[in-house]
This record gives sequence, structure tokens and C-alpha cells, in this order.
Amino acid sequence: MKFSISYPLVLLFVIVGLHFVANATWLYETEIVWFDNILHALAGIAFGLLWLWVREKKDPRVPLVFRAISTIVFVFGIALLWELLEFLFLNLFPSYAYYFHLHSPSMREATLDVLSNMMGALALVLWVLWVGKRNAAATTPTYRINRIKHDKICKTRPLCNHQ
Repeated sequence: MKFSISYPLVLLFVIVGLHFVANATWLYETEIVWFDNILHALAGIAFGLLWLWVREKKDPRVPLVFRAISTIVFVFGIALLWELLEFLFLNLFPSYAYYFHLHSPSMREATLDVLSNMMGALALVLWVLWVGKRNAAATTPTYRINRIKHDKICKTRPLCNHQ
């Protein structure tokens, strides 16, 4: 699978934009408490895509399963680091942390944020594994032989629409 750096960068830009829209509209103060979890899940996907892009650039021959496992570990590490930075930001600059909503008010909230990141990473990894398995099946010798036979049959029939 080919990964582009533009996908995670655009997704991170959208996440930051949605975060500031939520701040401007007081969305975090309403009963839509799950909005933060969606942003964290999207961040898990974005950082997972970023890691997959880095892994592909470094060594594209790494097995897909290893890339999937390392993506989960990477996103978990980034999620923990982010929550630690939010905690430090809250203790060092509390007025800014509250103003920009860059803090977790409780350990429960921080845990839910990390779990949301992991759910996004897991969804990404399952999708990558599914697409990777499907692509691998399409490149097996049996598939190619059947495709060649099919193409030869279609060339002899002018109205073959099974292409």
C-alpha cells in the first residue's frame, strides 16, 4: 500500500480547525461530550497514517503485520505523550489551558482520550490489513492466471462486459 504524507497532514489540519470551531461555538460546554472523543479518534487515524508513511519510506518491505503492530504502539505512545503535555500545560499555564480547552479535567477524561486515539488507530490498522490482504490475493499466481484466461476469452467475444 502506498501512503501519502498529505493524508495525515490534511486530517490534522481538519482536526485543529474543528477544535477551534468547537471552542468558538462553546461546543465543549454543551451536552455533546463525545465530540472530543471523535477528534481524538481522528487524531489516532492521522498519527497512524503518518507512522505508516514513515515506515513505508524507511523500508517498504516490512511485513504488513509488523507495520500494523508498530502503528498501534506508535499511536499509543503519541496519545500518552499528548496527555502528559496537556497535564503540564494545565499546571504551567492554567488560564491558557482552560481558554483553549487543552487539558483533561480528570484522569477518567485523559484515559478516554487515549482510548479514543487507540480506537482510531485500531480502525485504521484493520482497514490497512483488510486492504493489504485483498491486494495480496489479487496478486497471487492463481488470480493472475485466471485473469489472463478471462482476458483471452473476452478478446474473442466482441460484447464481453466482464472486464
